[in-house]
Amino acid sequence: MSASSVNIAVSAVRFLYAVTLRRETVDLMTSVPRMKHTIRRAEIYARSEVEAILSAPRQPRDRAFLMTVYACGLRLAETRHLKTSDIDRARMQLRVRKGKGGKERVLPLSNRLLKELGDYWRAQRQGKWGDDIPWLFLGYRAEPICTTSGQNIFYRAVKKSGVRYKGGIHTLRHYPEFSAIRSKLTVAAPNSLSMSLGVASVSRSTRHSQSNA
Repeated sequence: MSASSVNIAVSAVRFLYAVTLRRETVDLMTSVPRMKHTIRRAEIYARSEVEAILSAPRQPRDRAFLMTVYACGLRLAETRHLKTSDIDRARMQLRVRKGKGGKERVLPLSNRLLKELGDYWRAQRQGKWGDDIPWLFLGYRAEPICTTSGQNIFYRAVKKSGVRYKGGIHTLRHYPEFSAIRSKLTVAAPNSLSMSLGVASVSRSTRHSQSNA
């Protein structure tokens, strides 16, 4: 059985004796220990592979979508729910309003990403249907692009690039994190890195970064 399945049974036994039967549980805790979970090291794309994946899509929207995930370290859901009003060109910032846990954050906007977004807008949105709809990455029926479509953009790009598949679109989100860790940025939470990525701790990514350095 997996560690998770065993730990559920262990918790049930501990609850039965400690709470329901109100018995002494010192010996029980020792004789029925919880299992440790196996730590898996994620495979990470090399920078050259990431560049190949980002440049693979022919559609400007698809390139801009992947670049936004990569450049800003966004989750797929956060990228889907971006609006055109979230781009602050004057301050070169991007506001994430649909962050995990309902938390907003403001991220720096690079010149490269701004150019990709501008190329996408002029090619596929400006003067066309949907140019007045607030969603930045538009799907069907005036809705934001769906999760499946976002994932398929990445899968198609990996296949076209010829890069060996190592992980889904979520791996792109962690590249700003890996770069900062490898640059020996302090990773004690809370800090600017964890705040910009919208995470409570970067310890898991630290392990992955060390194993894929």
